[in-house]
Amino acid sequence: RGHIFNMMDPARGPGWLPNLAEFAGRHLDFTQFVALQRQTNRGEYTVLCGDLPNLITTDSEMDIYSATAAAERTECLPAFLRRHGLATIYLQAAPITFMGKDEFLPNAGFSSVLDTKWFTKAYATSGWGVDDRAFFEQAGDLIVELEKAGDPWFLTLLTVGTHHPYLIPSEWKGRSKLGAFED
Repeated sequence: RGHIFNMMDPARGPGWLPNLAEFAGRHLDFTQFVALQRQTNRGEYTVLCGDLPNLITTDSEMDIYSATAAAERTECLPAFLRRHGLATIYLQAAPITFMGKDEFLPNAGFSSVLDTKWFTKAYATSGWGVDDRAFFEQAGDLIVELEKAGDPWFLTLLTVGTHHPYLIPSEWKGRSKLGAFED
């Protein structure tokens, strides 16, 4: 069983993910998008539900969505895809209860919601969950399983490595000589 994510390529250096690059070339993916908001849950709501953020309210759109009666909700992308036969999976490194995602994500149409408890190994951990290396390796295994099943699927991944205090496995600490963020 091979990993989709290979953390080292001698020709390109550390961090190159050749198997991910090959996989992405066969599927729809976005390398950049803009979701103007000040917190992850607000931008994530915009991306998943196609609803521009309300910059006036202090309430999170995820919280408002979860408190709205099902018949009155806008259909989010995961619900649309699920209705059309795709398995819809959400995976994040952090605890799912943070920011009310445990309520929002199933309401938005995810058939499976996985968080920090799902991971079986980590190179480093914090209150935010597992490090990105362990996250991507195990997410890669999940992708292999989904591909083997042969059914269509939609997977959303949320890492925590760019969140302060920058969860870095010990073998990567100090490599950049520029600090934790750069490492």
